[in-house]
Amino acid sequence: MKKYNVSTLHTIIQQAWAEPDLNKARYMVKEHINSTQIKSKETILNTLDTIKSKSKLDFYLANSLLAFEGHRV
Repeated sequence: MKKYNVSTLHTIIQQAWAEPDLNKARYMVKEHINSTQIKSKETILNTLDTIKSKSKLDFYLANSLLAFEGHRV
């Protein structure tokens, strides 16, 4: 059976999806990203600032998680 590494990104994205408030969800993700050594940190943070709806944030987070896992929408 293949074991998968569960990233902290997965955990924070699940929490952000569960948060109905756009600003609170975005803040959670930004705090997490700031504490990591992700190569494209500034690009991600800038993109998060441009998102104006919770549904668009959820889509962006889903796509980010898929990209991390090697799949992209």
